[in-house]
Formats: sequence, structure tokens, C-alpha cells
Amino acid sequence: MRALIELLRPFALRVVVHDPFLADTEAQALGVEKVSLEEFNVHLSTHIAGSMGDEVVRMADYVLDEFQRWEKGERLHWEVTAELLQRMA
Repeated sequence: MRALIELLRPFALRVVVHDPFLADTEAQALGVEKVSLEEFNVHLSTHIAGSMGDEVVRMADYVLDEFQRWEKGERLHWEVTAELLQRMA
């Protein structure tokens, strides 16, 4: 966290943090503002929003495979229907 704060310092940003283990005095010394997640209406999830590492290649393979199936008029493996879309995040 400290390294990120130092990287942001030249941009004169308001840096807010949520860390239940960070003492108020330490937050003040770092020049950050402690906040509660409720204050920003935040929902935490273990979901990674994006792809990392080899996952990008795997997902590209899925896309190419699905496109080739669609192009040939074959049934898709990963089709998103209206019913399925209602249950997805």
C-alpha cells in the first residue's frame, strides 16, 4: 500500500483507503483518508474483473472456437440466452 501511495503522491490526488488494521495515526502520517466501504456503497467480491496471464490466451481460444462454430452454423458451446443473462452478474 505504501508503494502505491508514493506513486500517487505527485498527482496531488485525494487518496482514500479502507483498511481495518490501519491506525488513524498511521493513515494521517501516510497522508491518506480512511473510509468505510458503506460510505462509497461498495460491494466486495473475490471476482477478478479481467483476465490475467495465460487466461487471456485461453479466452481468445474460446472466442475463436465459438466464432468458427457460429460461422459454420453449429451449436455454440457458450451461448448466452436471454434466460441466462437474467441470472448473470
